[in-house]
Parts: sequence; C-alpha cells; structure tokens
Amino acid sequence: MGATLHSSLVSQIVQHLPRPLLSVLDAWSRGVARRRAALRQQKWLQRKAAMAAAAAAATASPSAYHLKPWRD
Repeated sequence: MGATLHSSLVSQIVQHLPRPLLSVLDAWSRGVARRRAALRQQKWLQRKAAMAAAAAAATASPSAYHLKPWRD
C-alpha cells in the first residue's frame, strides 16, 4: 500500500514539473541507464572471457583418466 501511495505521489509531483526540468531529468536518467548498461556489458564480457580461458585450459591439459575394468 505504501509503495502505491508513494508512486502516485511522485507521479503527481512529476506531472506538475516544468518541461525544461523534465527534459533535464530525462537526460540524466538516460545517462544513468547507459552507464549501468555499459557496466553490465563489461561484467558480462569479463565473465565470458574467464569462461573461455577456463575452457581453453581444460582442453589444453588432457585429464589423466584411465578406463578401469568393470569387474575384477
């Protein structure tokens, strides 16, 4: 209940802001969204590179597994 009350209050306040201020807030919000998207992409690329390096290391050194007989 509190969240809906808060959001409706914020929306009423935003509706009464002057257009120039709204455009400044929109530009700021877009900048924040772009920075966060760039950070997410950078983290994803780091994870992807780490996974590729781990896969390359796993294939570079073959395991020393030898098949054992099923029965003695």
